[in-house]
Amino acid sequence: MKNLILLILVTGLLSFTRQAETYTPGDDISGQWTVTVPQAPVEYQRSTLTINENEGKLSGKVKFDNGDEIFITSITFKEGKIKIVLSIDYSSVLLDGTLKENIITGKVESSEGILDFTACRKEIKTK
Repeated sequence: MKNLILLILVTGLLSFTRQAETYTPGDDISGQWTVTVPQAPVEYQRSTLTINENEGKLSGKVKFDNGDEIFITSITFKEGKIKIVLSIDYSSVLLDGTLKENIITGKVESSEGILDFTACRKEIKTK
């Protein structure tokens, strides 16, 4: 049973990695974002999310206000929907959000439960 659960988790993570390759340049999610998760433990309530695009692939990191940085394991963005997977304190964390007018809103799923988050673009990009 444990092997089946592990297989499902690994398959899910691999699907995120494949989706990252389908990122369409022009879907502009790159840049720096101020992230707030009000219900998270104090050290994780505020951070800066940096998303980079290079040759059609997305990467990034999260820097918390205390200076700790964590690199994103996988990131996908398509049709205004973003999914980010990273590891905090040896636990997987999934951010699932929607971009609308330079603000991303959504849910963070972690060992702490499911929490709301908001990310605001630090530098507004105009079309």
